[in-house]
Amino acid sequence: MGWYAVDDDQLASPAQAVGPWLAGSIALGALFLLVAALIKVLQEMRAGARGITPLRAAGSPVLPLPATGAAAAPTAPVLQIRACYARLARQAPDALVALLDNPQATRPVLAAHAEDPAARLAERGMAMQVQLAQGMEMLVAALPDAAPVAMFTLAPTLTRHSRYAAMEWPGLMASQSDAPGALLLRELDLNGPSLAPVLQALFARFTASPRLCSAVLLSLEGRLIRGRYQRPRDDEPEDPVDESMVLMWITRTGVPDAIRREAVEADTPAAQHARQPYAWFREELAAYTALAPHEPEAQVHAAAFITSLLPVLREEGTAQAQRLGDDAWYPVPWTRQQITLQEAAPVLGTLYPPRCVALRGDDGEALSPRAQEAAISEAWQTLHIALPEAARPRCVWYDSRADVDAAIALRMALRVLADPLDLDDPRVGIDLATRVGALGGGSGAAALALALASGKAGTAVIVDDDGRLLLQPIVPAPQPDATDTASALSRQPDLEHP
Repeated sequence: MGWYAVDDDQLASPAQAVGPWLAGSIALGALFLLVAALIKVLQEMRAGARGITPLRAAGSPVLPLPATGAAAAPTAPVLQIRACYARLARQAPDALVALLDNPQATRPVLAAHAEDPAARLAERGMAMQVQLAQGMEMLVAALPDAAPVAMFTLAPTLTRHSRYAAMEWPGLMASQSDAPGALLLRELDLNGPSLAPVLQALFARFTASPRLCSAVLLSLEGRLIRGRYQRPRDDEPEDPVDESMVLMWITRTGVPDAIRREAVEADTPAAQHARQPYAWFREELAAYTALAPHEPEAQVHAAAFITSLLPVLREEGTAQAQRLGDDAWYPVPWTRQQITLQEAAPVLGTLYPPRCVALRGDDGEALSPRAQEAAISEAWQTLHIALPEAARPRCVWYDSRADVDAAIALRMALRVLADPLDLDDPRVGIDLATRVGALGGGSGAAALALALASGKAGTAVIVDDDGRLLLQPIVPAPQPDATDTASALSRQPDLEHP
């Protein structure tokens, strides 16, 4: 089953989707209660997503974030990027990085790849579907099917034009592949202008769940993603924004010892006994998905729904449910072969715990320029000291269009460091707005993808809409040659023959 990004038949209500099924299953009282609960969840999720506020869709809890102005929790793990699929205006990051090295460039590199206003809507929708399909194929091929994977999604702020909310895009992507893969669970669906809170929630989840080994980060932006299918009218001007999609598989630096100790040998009676409850649980989830086949958000369930479902299944007394663990991210033991596959995946880069800088006071008013510069300098120095020598940034990726005042404060703050960084040096400062394109809320994920392709240790500086800067260090792994894994995963798709 698959949807185009512009399908018109996705507005069927959950009741319409499950009505015939319920008519034939009314005798199963306990199951009826579970179905009713699911429908209520879907209705609440869709209602919450269709309104312009709140920005966070229902069913996607946000973990407590690090305190403003404080470093990430001391126990925050170092994370690794194992796979990356990225397209910026349909261009692969490695191709764009090569263009950024041109000192004669006088305009953003994406300007040459701007969307053709005359392009048919169907063509643009097909191109988007190709990208979703290729991203899903990457995940299916890369992720071991050992345990649930936490998914974090960023999509544009909802408006009256919005067709899909953040919680629906994972399902739209998953529906592009029929191949079996790891179980994705939506941990965070954020409709907003910045990747900063998503990265903070990502680190917070890994910190709070010591047996969570894998996560997926998805960022989407562009006119098509925003639902602006037609050319803007003169009376409805809109800011230009380039299409972007960034998808990353992110893991811990190693499989936790607790998982290693409980691992079983594959293809043995012990492994079958240990893993069978998980297979049963996935079949149960597939049955719930079938109840609402026209609801994208039902194709990838919310982690909160799974957490609430497990106790209900246990109360029913099902033997398989009784053998599932309490940790939704580690319901059954892994096999040793799954551990080997997880650790054999190539490492494209490393994400060190970020640091958050407050640019507003307790009263919500912006700090003075000098106070902002001092706060940024202090945070940068603290972060710099905490990083290994090889991870200390040699370049800075930022988007001046996101917040001009913050960009000025950043520029001034880095100039007065003990080891100063001059953002006017094109080898050091990469302003996405002037050198890459108008990326909108996709600039944070684009910075990470471009930093990976650049091969240089750097820091992505991401502005949040609540008056904070997030300093996210990213260190690409050394690659032996130009045909490395990152380049292979970022190969340009054939959009003429999708």
